[in-house]
Amino acid sequence: MRYQPKLEFASLHCKFGDKNLLDYLDEIVLPAFLDESLKRKRGGSNFFIYNSGLVVLEDGDIPVVALIGHLVNDTVFESNQLFDTSKGLVPDNNRMPTSPSSLFALILNNHMLLYLEEMKHAPGMKSFRATIGDFMRRKHKEFIKRLKEGKELGLSDLELWEEHPAPRLELVPLSTKDVLKDFVYRFSRLQEVRIQFINTNDGVHNRDLFEALQEDKGLYGSDNTTLSHKKADGLNRDTAYEQLSELPEDGNARFALAGRDMNGFRLAGNTDDLRLRVPMTHLPDDIVQRVAAMYGSFKANIQGAAFKLESTTENIAAKLRELRKRL
Repeated sequence: MRYQPKLEFASLHCKFGDKNLLDYLDEIVLPAFLDESLKRKRGGSNFFIYNSGLVVLEDGDIPVVALIGHLVNDTVFESNQLFDTSKGLVPDNNRMPTSPSSLFALILNNHMLLYLEEMKHAPGMKSFRATIGDFMRRKHKEFIKRLKEGKELGLSDLELWEEHPAPRLELVPLSTKDVLKDFVYRFSRLQEVRIQFINTNDGVHNRDLFEALQEDKGLYGSDNTTLSHKKADGLNRDTAYEQLSELPEDGNARFALAGRDMNGFRLAGNTDDLRLRVPMTHLPDDIVQRVAAMYGSFKANIQGAAFKLESTTENIAAKLRELRKRL
């Protein structure tokens, strides 16, 4: 059966202490994405970025700018045994190099990640997070080293790391209310609901339901805060859906559900399991045109109220205008 690529969406949260992705765009973020000599080794695989660059998806007063590229998994498939109809199981020691890839576009305006696994065995979003996280940490160390060699402000190593904290990445797949509702009402007994709030980028949010918890998280200086509800004989599903339905739209929280289905079997699911996946057909071969098609699908899902976006602050808009001048 022919492989059907599906487009996924996620909110990428990148924090350097209290600072955000765009605050270290030139020093750390762009070098991590654009240095194609970087490789992350995992078992017998090498993960690296290829065909990376900055593109303008939309021009205007606030240009829409994205970091795009391929995440490649350069690996080898090994065969140790085959089944022969006349001989049965027979040894077969063969190796086949393969390099499946996924195409990504990280929209700098709202930190939204558009991700397309282009073929079978392509690296998923978890591999993307691990790879980019690794590359950013390496570039952060190089940045600190340059500051140290330049004796910036006469700061010690510890003071430099405190002034410029290492990056922390969270990738939250986006879902929809319809997908969430279908799943919540599959439970006959919803025994546990767990919500993890994540430090946001510097966009503006319009969600009020968990405002107090978000404020407490900031007061404590917490990287994340978890809200948990448990009841052995079942939580109220209507209340659970009402609260959770506020979460998938902006990608600033993760959730997990557990309990029993209508047949009494254990049922569990989380943000990753319920992610939105949009089939893509007739994709162009050219990488920029393919990203444009992905962006078109992204906008169509916004118009269909699948999820909401962070509003662009004037601080972000100014940085994007300056970046646009360089392209």
